[in-house]
Amino acid sequence: MADTRLTIRAAAGCLVAASFTACAPGQTAEAPAPRAEAQRIDAGASFSDHGWGKLTSQRFFLSLPLPDAREWHVDDTSGRWLAATHLPSKSMLWVRSWREGAVVNHAACEAAARSYRPDLLGHDEAALADRRPLGAPDGFDTEVGFSVSRNKGALGGVAAAFGARVRQCLVIIYATRADGPDAEELVADRVGFVVDRVFSRVESRTIDDRVVPLAPRGR
Repeated sequence: MADTRLTIRAAAGCLVAASFTACAPGQTAEAPAPRAEAQRIDAGASFSDHGWGKLTSQRFFLSLPLPDAREWHVDDTSGRWLAATHLPSKSMLWVRSWREGAVVNHAACEAAARSYRPDLLGHDEAALADRRPLGAPDGFDTEVGFSVSRNKGALGGVAAAFGARVRQCLVIIYATRADGPDAEELVADRVGFVVDRVFSRVESRTIDDRVVPLAPRGR
């Protein structure tokens, strides 16, 4: 399977371009060239391929890898969503899974999730652009989309994945922000890294995965 990181980063880079002009449909954006001021980026401002750990939610029957795992603060008990914060990169991750009363697809799960978090997902599907299949978790029909925004000079980026399997919905939302001359590069790099290395490796478990098989009885 071809590495999706460059593809995702190119899409994110297109969306965070200074003009905020979307790529034309079907157009493949070129990966952003290194910037002359890139040396000003703080070491902890973006993710690296180090310090990986696995975040497992017993409540939502899923697990996913996290870079720089010790710096993530996870709350999986106080709200309806699993919420994780990574302060060095100004990043947040939200995860939720639930069952519907009928068979669903990713679009139905997205509509339900939008009613829960319009602040992140907007009020209609047009808020997310450059949609594409994700291919994870196994057995799910999953689509991921992106959005960008500016607030008081800071650039914010969101990647949201919506998955469906029979009557089950799964939603993963990643949001980050940055300011300064490197904001576009930072947001594109973080979003691309998380979608390629975290979203694409999420695993959904079933109740059977939590049941320890009985040891065979001796004769």
